[in-house]
Amino acid sequence: MWRMALSGFGFGLFSPPNIRQIVAAAPKHRAGIVSGMIGSNRLIGQSIGAALAALVLNVAGGGANSLAMALAAA
Repeated sequence: MWRMALSGFGFGLFSPPNIRQIVAAAPKHRAGIVSGMIGSNRLIGQSIGAALAALVLNVAGGGANSLAMALAAA
């Protein structure tokens, strides 16, 4: 649980400044497009993560914990 909290805390510190810089770098008339791009990238990352988690659970069976940790470390 604490590892997930640490990860969420790190993402919370990392993401807002980067998103602010991305939006600030775009012209004002493209702000909607930039916002859509950020949302699409986030959704694609979540989808790929869920698909990889399902793949690990399906392939590894009982050893899914160690395989998932090895993939996360890689």
